[in-house]
Amino acid sequence: DTFHKNGHPKIVWAGVEDSKPLRTLQAQVAEVVEKATGHPSENHFNPHITLARVKEDSVPLRSFLSEYKGFKLPPFTVHHFCLYLRREDANTGRGLYMPLGLFPVEG
Repeated sequence: DTFHKNGHPKIVWAGVEDSKPLRTLQAQVAEVVEKATGHPSENHFNPHITLARVKEDSVPLRSFLSEYKGFKLPPFTVHHFCLYLRREDANTGRGLYMPLGLFPVEG
């Protein structure tokens, strides 16, 4: 699926079934983010994995999204996650993603 802005896809993402272990992971991520930034995240939690960020809408992109709508993978277990900090490059305005660390999933 996609998150849209002005009717155009901006982020391509794969939905993730909500579960207690996933909520535990989200709480751990929120805690790490708050420690790293000094303030809690104000984002609403929507269980997903970001697959791509889209600069321009196109027919091939929409065709791809249409073809794979509803695609499903079997369940898998997450043992750790990498948290990234996004900063905007002052010269180009592009997002730079810097890994903050690899964190185990407890529980």
